[in-house]
Amino acid sequence: MQTVNILLKNEKYLGQIVYNRRSYKLQKPPIDNPHEMWIRHENAFTPLVSPELFAKAQKVLSEVECGRRRSDEELLSQLKALWRRKGHLSRDIIQADKKMFSCTAYARRFGSIMNAYDRIGFDPGPRFHFYGTGEKANAVIQSTANELIAELQRWGEKATFLPELNLLTIDGALTVVIATAWSVADGTLDGRRHRRWHVRKLKFPRADQALIIRMQEANASIMDYFLLGTKNLPFTKDRKLRVSELKFADYRHGRLSSVLRAIYDRLRQSRDIQSSR
Repeated sequence: MQTVNILLKNEKYLGQIVYNRRSYKLQKPPIDNPHEMWIRHENAFTPLVSPELFAKAQKVLSEVECGRRRSDEELLSQLKALWRRKGHLSRDIIQADKKMFSCTAYARRFGSIMNAYDRIGFDPGPRFHFYGTGEKANAVIQSTANELIAELQRWGEKATFLPELNLLTIDGALTVVIATAWSVADGTLDGRRHRRWHVRKLKFPRADQALIIRMQEANASIMDYFLLGTKNLPFTKDRKLRVSELKFADYRHGRLSSVLRAIYDRLRQSRDIQSSR
């Protein structure tokens, strides 16, 4: 981290060479000279960054350094005071206040800006809980993959899971990408209210099959599963994917054991196709 800070503060990226930063005397340790004694040779060579970008980096570094010298209570008190003045909090509101520390400073201190919000009791609404939702979805996907692998191995099949792509590979013959369908909001259909589920974590749509885990309305537990070929995924024009009873009903499985049997059937079909070539 210290090396990164040195690079970000290096004026050579501006095309400048700075002399006389330190004074040296015989048999004595070097002394850092004050800034007014520094000698700058501007435009010594072609700059790599603009003065505006360099100044912005220095501002962020200054805020981070200043934030390190402040206690947690001071940082949170300032954030809470801004909430009282504005009646709400967001990244734009924080960044627009020149007296506030940056969102980066809060993220470095508390792990994320959402954690800082939580410490002062501010809730921006469920649509902004991306980090918590993402971690929970990852846990559901990993747990499901572990169960599938354990059963497949019990049946004598080799199976591996790549979490970077949420990709389950079975004996090199069949690939299944695993995703979640998250309950997000009530919508309307034909004038009647209905629940909507948005598919998340679909990282590898080129797999042979897609297993979509649909969560219950509170997203606290699994409702059911959908297993279908990736070519049949009904993406919208903006490449979003939502679960609807109309388009997904034929692919529904109420239990994971049913999903396993369907995967095994597709595995046999895949092997038959490969052997016939």
